[in-house]
Amino acid sequence: MLKNHLSAKELNQVVDLDKEAHKEISWWKRTGKKDFQLQNKAMFLYMIYDKDKVIGFIRLSEDKRRTKQKTICIEDIFIKKEFRKRGYGKKALKNIISALKKDKVKVIKVIAPKQFQKKLYEAVGFKAQYVCLDMKL
Repeated sequence: MLKNHLSAKELNQVVDLDKEAHKEISWWKRTGKKDFQLQNKAMFLYMIYDKDKVIGFIRLSEDKRRTKQKTICIEDIFIKKEFRKRGYGKKALKNIISALKKDKVKVIKVIAPKQFQKKLYEAVGFKAQYVCLDMKL
């Protein structure tokens, strides 16, 4: 479910997941509770549930730089370690794609920093458009 407003319970669960992601993934930048309150209308979260418990999320934002086509960027995806490799990510991405099509989005962009994420995105139809290289100084 795409949301741009979270209940207090959802907010606490997502902040806990963000802390877990920050500990586990070296490049993950920790997000403050205020940022997850989604006061910015161009930011959305897709909550990933197992029964009634939040086990992951996908953060999306609207790309305002493009004016010709409505474009959404997938900022990051995180699923608790014990729930990975069970199809939650693929199912969530398929649901997001379907919802965004209905909302007349024309382009979805993503930067997948790890090879396993690239495979996940390719499995639901994403195609590499360019290569991005960086260097740590």
